[in-house]
Amino acid sequence: MGRTSRGALLLLAGALLANGAAADDVSVALKGGTLSLVGDADGNEVEVTQSGPTYTVTGQGGTSLNGGFVPLDFTDVTGITARNLGGPGDSELEVDGVVLSKNVSYDGGSAHGWLTLKNVSMNGNVAAKKADQVSLDGLDILGGVKIQSGDGSFVEIKNASTIDGNVQIKSKGGSDDVSVTTSSEIGGNLKIQTGNVSGFVNLADSIVHGKVSIKSGSGPDEIAFNGAQLNESVKLDLGKGVQDTVRSFDGSQLMDDLSIKSGADQLDVELTDSTGVQGSLKASGKGDTWLWLVGVFGPVRGDSKGGLDATVDQSLIQGDLRLRAGGGDFNDLYILDTSVTGDVSVSSKDATDFFDIRDGSPSVGGRVSASLGGGNNSIFIKDASIGDDLRVTTKNEQDSLLVEDSEIDGGVQAKLGKDRNLVEFNDSDVAEKALFSFGDGLAEFYIRQSSHLQGDVIVNTGNQQLLFELNAS
Repeated sequence: MGRTSRGALLLLAGALLANGAAADDVSVALKGGTLSLVGDADGNEVEVTQSGPTYTVTGQGGTSLNGGFVPLDFTDVTGITARNLGGPGDSELEVDGVVLSKNVSYDGGSAHGWLTLKNVSMNGNVAAKKADQVSLDGLDILGGVKIQSGDGSFVEIKNASTIDGNVQIKSKGGSDDVSVTTSSEIGGNLKIQTGNVSGFVNLADSIVHGKVSIKSGSGPDEIAFNGAQLNESVKLDLGKGVQDTVRSFDGSQLMDDLSIKSGADQLDVELTDSTGVQGSLKASGKGDTWLWLVGVFGPVRGDSKGGLDATVDQSLIQGDLRLRAGGGDFNDLYILDTSVTGDVSVSSKDATDFFDIRDGSPSVGGRVSASLGGGNNSIFIKDASIGDDLRVTTKNEQDSLLVEDSEIDGGVQAKLGKDRNLVEFNDSDVAEKALFSFGDGLAEFYIRQSSHLQGDVIVNTGNQQLLFELNAS
């Protein structure tokens, strides 16, 4: 907000009075160290600045102070309270370059409230309600921040703002835009609730030491972590709508658990560009779900009541990896260049499924289990090591199991569907018994290229022809 000169304010006042219009007026008083600003029925705009021990209150945009247009000076100010600034027009309070030992309290009134705290240092808390636009710019505060907006809000915490306490932001409705950026730091928890139209939350180049909780309404929502460091758990509870998107990139570090729950028709989760999730990751979508996970270190569970397109790439998962699709026409489940210390489990219903473990040298310390649906299913394992059994179950239609250049330290149990099925092992080792069961369709069973099956090999077929080739030791 630029400061209007005193001469310009006086000319503006004269013009307003000449036309018979009532000027916006704010009552200003110092009460026990707290600077009190009380507006009238119109939209009011006020600026508070400090020079040495003197705090100056200036009316802006035609706003008068105590009936006059001369800026007011005060000393020994410890806090600020502003209320009823709103009205038919917009209201705004800008506090720039001041030091306070106590709180700032703001009530935007019945219209659109704007609050700006720029280069403010304070020991207390910030509380704002009916504040649709809030800018905390270079704020240094020992306490916390609580913001309650109306229908739609824009809230930004930026330019190395440091908030030692908790931050809570709540919107009643409308479209919301919340950001914590440019080397800002929150010492406590961050809790955000957006409205029902749409929500965008961006944590960029910032640190949150406490827990992060984001809850959205029924509109489309996007949550972005861009170079952020989040030291405790992150919980995202996203509402119904067309689409929810969660993105983490540019080296963001999530040091604890990440939980994502979406009620939208589609959920997209993209963790890329050296993102690190040190704790567990749980993603659950009521609609179709797309997961692209790079740099995950804890256990992973991805559940979709619709179709599931999931890729886990370049991750070191300490624990189990579980992927479950509930519907959809196609499900793609890929584990690429990833190490899993526990078990891998994938499942789907009546869809066409593709399940791969490949690229680099993927490894699974425990068991690999795949229970796939009634469509055409393909399982491809290449250059992998599996520390326990490989267990595969499919239903109807045409299914294939292809294992290349891999080692399985346990056994193999494969029960394939009723239609035509293919099993092929190339240059692969199985340490224990291998049991294969085929349905009533044509079965093709090939053990080739110096594969080593060290236990018994049992093949059960249905009522149709078996094409068989065994070239193993």
